[in-house]
Amino acid sequence: MKKIQLFFAAVALLFMAACNNVNDPTAITFTTNGITSAKLNEVYTYTATVRVENPDGKTTFEAEVLPEWLTLTDNGNNTATITGVPAEEGEYPVAITATNNGERKSQEFVIVVSENGGGDQPAEGEGAGTAADPYNVAAAIANQTNNMAFVKGIIVGYIQTGNQNTPFFGASDSLTTNILIADAANEKNVARCIPVQLPTGDIRNALNVKDHTENLGKEVLLYGQLTTYFSQPGLKNVTYAVLNGNKYGDEPADPSRVVFQESFLSGMGAFTIQDVNLSEGLSYVWAHSSDYKCMKASAFVSGTNHAAESWLISPAIELPADADCSLSFSHAERFFSVAANELTVWVKTATSDWTNLNLTNYSDGSNFSFVNSGALSLAAYKGQSVQIAFKYVSTSSAAPTWEIKDVVVLK
Repeated sequence: MKKIQLFFAAVALLFMAACNNVNDPTAITFTTNGITSAKLNEVYTYTATVRVENPDGKTTFEAEVLPEWLTLTDNGNNTATITGVPAEEGEYPVAITATNNGERKSQEFVIVVSENGGGDQPAEGEGAGTAADPYNVAAAIANQTNNMAFVKGIIVGYIQTGNQNTPFFGASDSLTTNILIADAANEKNVARCIPVQLPTGDIRNALNVKDHTENLGKEVLLYGQLTTYFSQPGLKNVTYAVLNGNKYGDEPADPSRVVFQESFLSGMGAFTIQDVNLSEGLSYVWAHSSDYKCMKASAFVSGTNHAAESWLISPAIELPADADCSLSFSHAERFFSVAANELTVWVKTATSDWTNLNLTNYSDGSNFSFVNSGALSLAAYKGQSVQIAFKYVSTSSAAPTWEIKDVVVLK
């Protein structure tokens, strides 16, 4: 009898929980502010995004008030885009509504159309992209060159991922992989923000707004690649950050010390490849990885280790006569037998043979986390023209994978 009573009590609790869940109200929040300026005879675009709690099906958008030169497109993913070309100056009211499960939420704003843009203008771009004079966010948006640069901004939120790639101005309850930065702490217009990709490790652990809600409103200095992220101007491949006076990642070298550098962010640069041995089944060893922004070597193909020897060789590098130089780079390796025999670094002049630089700082091979090579001395070649080479060797027993990036020669 007691077992039956317990069973019905458990069923009742489950029923009540289900009912409570069903009765949780749907809440809709606009997470973007309307863009309130437009230039005469130029395309205007604003993507409205909402966050929906306890949704029931898809959210729908409709325009309650919309000037005739604009059209609204419901993107079906909690976003809607209004776009068009204004032919006359003036002030144009807009009202759009998002609906889900009977809950409606409206957003209203006025677009000011003028010859110079009028209305709520973006901040002016400032800075030179250096450590001493970093870009502000407006300048970072204007300089999406795929180059590495310093950017400063205030942490204002993050971009939601998964089914919705939408901005949210506030802390995350689950996401640690990116943040949004802006030039003002109260910014709510994603067009004046840039999303920042946070790499695994210390930078992500320190900057994300899930574990550190206190980061909201804080200024951060970042060093990364100015390139598209979430289909808008962004910052990716961040290698260095400063927050609250604390430094994370590898601090870039003083530009005045740089003799040569190649990041391999967008390709192999002026490096060349010399294949000494490619066994049957191999067509190459070294290739640029667009996914990981590095040069990658592997002779493991179709589940088989292949014997190979292949060199990745730098262009000629002129070393100054008045300073000792050193080489360093970041690298990751796995599946090696003896790394010091298979993955090596060499140097030569126009008149000398290759000399091993005796790289000793390898990773443990347990994952593809990058480690720094440490400074490999080039002091013996002061005042000479040299080439650097990364030599890859594999056998039918072991075909390692070797990834290299951020090669730099410093004086």
